[in-house]
Amino acid sequence: MSGNEFGLLNVKKYQFTTPYVYEVSSHWGIDISEYMNSKTCAESKKKLVELCKIMGSYLEKGDFFELYSCWIGEEAEKRDGEITLQINNFDIDEIKIPEKTLVRFEK
Repeated sequence: MSGNEFGLLNVKKYQFTTPYVYEVSSHWGIDISEYMNSKTCAESKKKLVELCKIMGSYLEKGDFFELYSCWIGEEAEKRDGEITLQINNFDIDEIKIPEKTLVRFEK
């Protein structure tokens, strides 16, 4: 088992409430916080809006998906926070999603 597969198993075991885990990776994860530089924060907001559009097209009313961003190797560590948002009803400029925060997006 590769380190990446082990990380996905740890996220599934320690963070998510569903049995399905998909890795969405880019140069930087989704981190929307005051600790992030403005360029990366703006990129994170754009990624999150696009992810919600994509996932919203698959989900039925009452369904949800979860998002968790952390550094490789931190998948089993205690999370720092947890929030729930409505997938199509949040102000991207008003939310804060720092790393190691589980976000549940409900439709």
